[in-house]
Amino acid sequence: MDKGTLYIVSTPIGNLQDITLRALECLNSSDLILAEDTRVAKKLLSHHNINKKCYSLNSYNEQNKLEDIKARLEEGNTISLISDAGTPLICDPGAHLVSHLSKENFSVIPIPGVSSISCALSMSGYNLSEFFFGGFLPSKNSSKVACLSKSKTNQIASLFFETPHRIIHTLELLVNEFDNPTIFIGKEMTKLHENYLKDKTSIVLDWFKEDPKRTMGEFVIMIFWKKENINPHNLLINKLNSLISSKDLIDISTRYLNTPKNSVYEIIKSNKKD
Repeated sequence: MDKGTLYIVSTPIGNLQDITLRALECLNSSDLILAEDTRVAKKLLSHHNINKKCYSLNSYNEQNKLEDIKARLEEGNTISLISDAGTPLICDPGAHLVSHLSKENFSVIPIPGVSSISCALSMSGYNLSEFFFGGFLPSKNSSKVACLSKSKTNQIASLFFETPHRIIHTLELLVNEFDNPTIFIGKEMTKLHENYLKDKTSIVLDWFKEDPKRTMGEFVIMIFWKKENINPHNLLINKLNSLISSKDLIDISTRYLNTPKNSVYEIIKSNKKD
């Protein structure tokens, strides 16, 4: 008997009509469907008149269900994996399952479709040749600052997911700690109350504060970091400053990097302020 196949099926991020014909055909022909939340999945399946067995697969039970899923595939079953919204495995469960099945030569096939990331990129007006995606921003303030600082060093547009109860704090952080960059926000994309904003963070923040109800929903934030001309020698000096004494740093920098003493002093002084 031939082994069955696991299909990774993309589903709508809001509007239930945003699903491909191939995805519908795949779900209809599946012996069972693995869903992040079966309640969410059943709304989609019911809307498209799909009556199939639906089992939960989430971050809590993924490892425990692995052997059962393997056994079903060994029996030749066709299984579809879906998330609550969009393309599975992007900040969603399933990576452990897919990785394990691929290593054991089970057939795993993607059924492409909607993604909130590609939707935001297409609406932003940004050059799509490169971008950084960081998933959900951390809830802890220090971790969030570190995450945003790391993305800023890339000097390319950076995308993050953010939740309703943290959106105001994140925008305030961008205004006060990160020089008020230009941002794009996709709010409730493809849904009834979808909205798109692109402006300086302070202006977007004011828009949210005008009406507390505007913070309700799901958000994709795209930050347009300003490109800066950074001397690579200065970056190296900055890094060495935490590893060696100021005297040695000045000696190395002036001798091997041809950096003026005054520039090295400024970097040391700046780090002491931080």
